[in-house]
Amino acid sequence: MKKARVIAVIIFFVFSSAWFIQAAVLSASQKAIESKSAQKGLQKAKELFSKHCARCHGEDGKAETQEGLDLGATDLTSERVKKMSRAKIISTIKEGKGAMPSFGKELSKSEISLLADYVQKISKGE
Repeated sequence: MKKARVIAVIIFFVFSSAWFIQAAVLSASQKAIESKSAQKGLQKAKELFSKHCARCHGEDGKAETQEGLDLGATDLTSERVKKMSRAKIISTIKEGKGAMPSFGKELSKSEISLLADYVQKISKGE
């Protein structure tokens, strides 16, 4: 009887260990997939920003380009932008503001979302 309990306990620990190892491997795999997806999203956001925003806001977001200075473009690293909600940034991209054109018809919702995330990264100095 004692031998059977020992064997049962050993079997329990073997299967439990296998389950934990499998869960850890799956978790690591999921994190790797999410990381690759995030990198692709960041790259797409940079491309969109370069194409649609950098002419006025500059690649660094500081609006120190000649066109940005002429139009009074917003410095995306300013405290005002740092305090803006993501919803407000999305609204500004979609609808435009002042000399900034609207991009609501030109860009998809997911592209606007990527740009909003990127503007928040720039505003935080990331």
